[in-house]
Amino acid sequence: MVDFQETSSREVKVRYDRIFPLKDASSYPGSSTLDMVFFVPRERVPLRLWLRTDAERPEVAIDDEVFLPRATYDGPPRWIDLGVTEKLGGFGQLRVRGMSPVEAEESYLVVTARVDEVLSGSLEDVERLLWGISRREAGRTTIAPSRVTVGEPVRFTVRYEASKKGLPPGSYLRFAV
Repeated sequence: MVDFQETSSREVKVRYDRIFPLKDASSYPGSSTLDMVFFVPRERVPLRLWLRTDAERPEVAIDDEVFLPRATYDGPPRWIDLGVTEKLGGFGQLRVRGMSPVEAEESYLVVTARVDEVLSGSLEDVERLLWGISRREAGRTTIAPSRVTVGEPVRFTVRYEASKKGLPPGSYLRFAV
């Protein structure tokens, strides 16, 4: 995923657009929520939240703020506008109610600084809108070793395998733990 937008030969602008697969959220026995910690850049700017899901009545909370559906755009797939907030920045605790782990498998939370855009179409369509390229079109990046012991020095090898389209010149890769 391209994480920065080039603004000059030396300066890059932070990009706020993120897509979080809800299949990565945890579900605990006796809990009615799916939980996940996520990160958006620390600077607080207006961000619109979107939910792509087939769950009937999902409710999203991030830290102490609850986001209820403002508008629903029927698909397939179905996109739910959760509104705009300026309270996100850094790490946040995401909790989703009204969604089963099975429904989460094909559900995504999208956070974008493009507050005037209406999301529609497939996830790949949204990736192209936000990043100019879909993840599948970008190719594949691997890092080895994938697991290390904390405190021991290690040499990492990063490998980028371009797809047919590949990344545009000057692109950046973001590695997340």
